[in-house]
Amino acid sequence: MINKDLKYEDIQRLAISSRIVVFCLQIFASELVPPHVNDGFKFVDDEAKGILDRIINYLFGGMTNWDGQYFLHITKYGFSSTVILASFFLNTFIFVKSAQLLYRLSPYLDRGLNSLSTLTVILFCFNPASIFFSAFYTETLFVYLTLQVLLSLYQKKKVQAVFYASLSSVCRSNGVLNFGFCLAFSLRGALRRVDKDN
Repeated sequence: MINKDLKYEDIQRLAISSRIVVFCLQIFASELVPPHVNDGFKFVDDEAKGILDRIINYLFGGMTNWDGQYFLHITKYGFSSTVILASFFLNTFIFVKSAQLLYRLSPYLDRGLNSLSTLTVILFCFNPASIFFSAFYTETLFVYLTLQVLLSLYQKKKVQAVFYASLSSVCRSNGVLNFGFCLAFSLRGALRRVDKDN
């Protein structure tokens, strides 16, 4: 499988399978490992919960730590635990699209040989940090926008790259670093033109 070219459907199945594995590991880990006690903000939901809320919180509770606490607090008034459920499915959808983007981007990075494209996608889907791509965080959207920036630059679509870099800056404050890619590609293009003229 590592040496074969993948179709988008293969990438979609691989990415969704990885989310199922991460989901199951999260439930298992939430039961075995005590939650990290952080001194930061802790969202306390004092409302009485129905059976469906308790089930959703049990299944997805491990994905509501860290930044997710802030998002839960922000969305408390007007939303219920369906927000957690919706974010899981939305992040899974964006994750699948990110895996497909990474596969499209890989040939630009390995000189068009496609030898690493499949391995890259597998490692992206099953790396230990991929829990953040299923959790109630902005990392999933951020990686999608960052990959869009890079793909746009390799396809010589500079305006589109700046657009995605701007969106990534809105998504996360460190998104401004994506403008560095835009600058680096512009400088590389200018240096190549100067070199060609000489």
